[in-house]
Amino acid sequence: GAPDDRAYIAPALTYRPDAGTSLTILTSYQRDSTAVTANFLPYSGTVRRNLSGLRIPRSLNVGDPAINTFQREQAFAGYEFEHAFDETWTFRQNLRYAFSDALDDAFLGGLGYADANQTQVSRYRFRAASRARLFNVDNQAVARFDDGLFKHTFLMGLDYKNFQLNDNQAVGGFGTLAPFNIITPNYGSPSVPVAPYLVNYDVFQQLGVYFQDQVKLTPELTLVVSGRGDFTSNEVNNRLASTQTRQSANAYTQRYGLIYNFDFGLAPYISYSTFFNPQVGTNAFSQPFRPTTGDQYEAGVKYEIPGANAFLTVAAFDLALANTLTPDPVTPNNQLQLGETRSRGVEAQLVANLTKDFNVVASFTSYTLEVTKGDVGTIGRTPVNTPETLASVFADYTIPTGDWAGFGFGAGVRYVGRSFADVANTLTVPDYVLFDAQIHYNWGNWRAAINATNIGDRRFVSSCISANECFYGEARRVLGSISYKW
Repeated sequence: GAPDDRAYIAPALTYRPDAGTSLTILTSYQRDSTAVTANFLPYSGTVRRNLSGLRIPRSLNVGDPAINTFQREQAFAGYEFEHAFDETWTFRQNLRYAFSDALDDAFLGGLGYADANQTQVSRYRFRAASRARLFNVDNQAVARFDDGLFKHTFLMGLDYKNFQLNDNQAVGGFGTLAPFNIITPNYGSPSVPVAPYLVNYDVFQQLGVYFQDQVKLTPELTLVVSGRGDFTSNEVNNRLASTQTRQSANAYTQRYGLIYNFDFGLAPYISYSTFFNPQVGTNAFSQPFRPTTGDQYEAGVKYEIPGANAFLTVAAFDLALANTLTPDPVTPNNQLQLGETRSRGVEAQLVANLTKDFNVVASFTSYTLEVTKGDVGTIGRTPVNTPETLASVFADYTIPTGDWAGFGFGAGVRYVGRSFADVANTLTVPDYVLFDAQIHYNWGNWRAAINATNIGDRRFVSSCISANECFYGEARRVLGSISYKW
């Protein structure tokens, strides 16, 4: 009961009147006509069997096909312009305007079971209509010069963002909409009225000035120093309460990095960064979100293997963030802001073309994440919906000669570690392993391919944001494609 139709087109054109000037026009249009497939299922009955010994089928729609709509229309238009005045100065300007209109209307779970045997899922109706408009422009000037001691690549810029959002959200059916029976599905529920709880017009503006200097202290040693000043305003017009809230936030952020390139391909580095990221929009109570701030220390090595087309990176990091968003475990369709979270860990990545026809990509990330400041019940806990270990490897080979020349195949495996389903970290979403594969054939300018993900069709829960809101991962997907290049 969930159709999934999409139309998409993205014309682009590049014009180069001379060697130092280029203008690229970028446009796109997309229209989606589908359904709401996030069923918001309970932990008991998905991750674990429920009290009746049942698991909710992965394909079961606990909403209703008669009221299940997601419509979206969006478009982007802009350009990237670059002009080199001489060997020293280059100017760039990137500009984009975008709009998006969307409508959600569906019966959702997320309220848990309505009976003691856990065979009926409570539901409510959620309807949201949004209209967003976004304008961005970024101006950059780059200078490459030698001051007599060091070589510099100096960048300075000014950017501006204007974001406007009409956000209307309504709910209904709490306590009156018939629960959904997972044993004998009861579709055809009568429509229930909805009442708006959020009707906002938000206007967000951001002006940023920034610089960066990449300095060659020696032929092997490079220093990067950058800074940015942000000036933001967030205006929320609550049309239900006829009130207006304004929030201004300004910040200066910075970054320092040092890297040394040895002759044999090894490049150790260290860096320090601070962050400032405004959160556009409001919570369910029309309160604007505070900006996310933080800092990060990082150290690592990059290694380009001599005589091989292979690149390896390994890094260790310590990252602290304040005011990150997290789902509200009590109020549906709401987000909370955590006081501060801290993550420490390591990550590694390998990209290797072992031969012209055989390549391997592998990655690994492992870290600890915990709330370090906030409510008493959250300190020391790991935020929900966040696996702390991730790993993947994929290899692909194309036969270079003979009767089978141009035919290729590949395979890979993905690992996602366990995560938590509740704030108290008493409910765990198990880890899972997925296998992917592909075959492809090239002849002339043509290419045919078949890609398959989760080829074993493993049934798994990808994440939970509360004990009543869990989501199945994607079933096996097989995609065939034919392309032609000229």
